[in-house]
Amino acid sequence: MRAFKKGFTLIELLVVIGVLAVIAAGVVALINPQDKIAQANDSKVINDIGQYATALQSYSAQNNLRMHLPDMRLMNIQQLPVQTPGYADK
Repeated sequence: MRAFKKGFTLIELLVVIGVLAVIAAGVVALINPQDKIAQANDSKVINDIGQYATALQSYSAQNNLRMHLPDMRLMNIQQLPVQTPGYADK
């Protein structure tokens, strides 16, 4: 009788690694990390806007429902041109 060695052959290991790579690629495709990042950024922006709204409500409640906005002429601030990132000037 032949004595059998314990362990796996190189071909068996490569097949298992290949199958795991295919499964991992399928899982990453289903998760779509770019979509998850976009959802996280959207949630952060919505939360920030809610905090601004809460701060404005608190300020107006403390000032008898009056919003005192600063006069920009007195602040001596020049208006900066708005540039959209990613677009070249034409």
